[in-house]
Amino acid sequence: MQLRERPRLGTEWVAMLLALAVTVVLATATPKQVETRSSACRGVEPAAETPRPVATADELRARADRLYRQKSFAAAARVFAGTTDTDLATLGEQYGQLARAWRDGMSGETGRIRIVFRALRDAWKLDTVLGGAHGDELQQRLAHVAPFAAIAFLDGGDRGAAELALHVAETLGVHNEDTRRAAAALAVHSATHN
Repeated sequence: MQLRERPRLGTEWVAMLLALAVTVVLATATPKQVETRSSACRGVEPAAETPRPVATADELRARADRLYRQKSFAAAARVFAGTTDTDLATLGEQYGQLARAWRDGMSGETGRIRIVFRALRDAWKLDTVLGGAHGDELQQRLAHVAPFAAIAFLDGGDRGAAELALHVAETLGVHNEDTRRAAAALAVHSATHN
């Protein structure tokens, strides 16, 4: 049996394979890894990373306010994640509460009209505290929902919430068939349950 001799690779082939390997490594490496590797090859220590500057409380507030005005309430809440400042943490909680209330209040689910009404009232209050940028939109939605919520609360046996919903509708200037129907239903309920 005769052994075959392996062909030897010429220096040209070795150089091409080495260049290909370096290209693959550099193509998949991040810029920081490339800098570190090239510095290590030259025997130079890589430069220390400069620490990212910490945002001031005013900068955090401004960033959150921009997000709030864009209706990115959850993102505004995340601006304050991990803060140890109690005022900023409270502000972050308020943005988070507004995000949840907005989601539930603007959902358009008529089957959950009582939840929608309560969420809209909460969103309106929080929006007022946080700057009032979305008050008109919330009031329009509340004006539409409140008369139906009054009837739904009354049907559920919650007269106090029904009166509140009707009061909100009337305060927002809603005087239409829906508010008249809700007022009539409240009057009938009052006459029969007193």
